[in-house]
Amino acid sequence: MIVNLNMFMASSLVFVLVPGLDTIFVVNKSISQGRKAGIVATLGIATGVLFHTVLGGLGVAILIAKSPMLLAGLKYLGGSYLIFLAVKTWKAPVLLANSSGPRPQRSLKKVFMSGVFANILNPKVALFFISFFPQFINFNEQGATLGFFQLGLIYTALTVSWYSCLTFFASIFTESIQTNMKKQMILKGTSAFFFAALGVNIAVF
Repeated sequence: MIVNLNMFMASSLVFVLVPGLDTIFVVNKSISQGRKAGIVATLGIATGVLFHTVLGGLGVAILIAKSPMLLAGLKYLGGSYLIFLAVKTWKAPVLLANSSGPRPQRSLKKVFMSGVFANILNPKVALFFISFFPQFINFNEQGATLGFFQLGLIYTALTVSWYSCLTFFASIFTESIQTNMKKQMILKGTSAFFFAALGVNIAVF
């Protein structure tokens, strides 16, 4: 079923380590809301990865990739969602941790679902799965679909491991960010810019 597993793990680790939308999302939540939010964001991203694994294993992702209309619709939807995240990030209120005013309630459920949708609505992730995974599956044997699922689980485990470490180190800066308005504004502006840029990239390219 699976061939060259070591090569798959090494290649997947490289892909996971390369900064992208998921990295920006997890780091943003870890720094702005703390370690718990970072872990929840990581689990949201991982759920999205599992979603793409199921689609790829069942062949749905291939059908989407072969349908220009479906792929274009998914690209525009994904790009629009990222631009929505950019606007939402930019408009989020700045409130210092030692402020006496009421702090906004941050829903971990919303953090989780944002991570899920940010990953699911990224068509480049689906295309990556259906172009990368088959290279490590022997389709001449039975259980090719099971092999796809197994590779997806391995990729998910690598994703969770790396982003959990990233969350731990990024959350160290939480207190420093939450007590400094200038740093909060820089974080908001930088995150909003990258979300918007990635949204445009997904929708146009």
